[in-house]
Amino acid sequence: MEMIRRAIAALSVTAAVAAALRAAGGVPVERQSGGWRPLKGPDLT
Repeated sequence: MEMIRRAIAALSVTAAVAAALRAAGGVPVERQSGGWRPLKGPDLT
């Protein structure tokens, strides 16, 4: 039972840290679009 409580506590702390980091923001990363690009090279067909 103690192990289950510790696991739940660890998950709660992890979720709280993740939420705090997400709320704090930081440098936003622009989304990349375009999908697959064709490869070019002498040995590619």
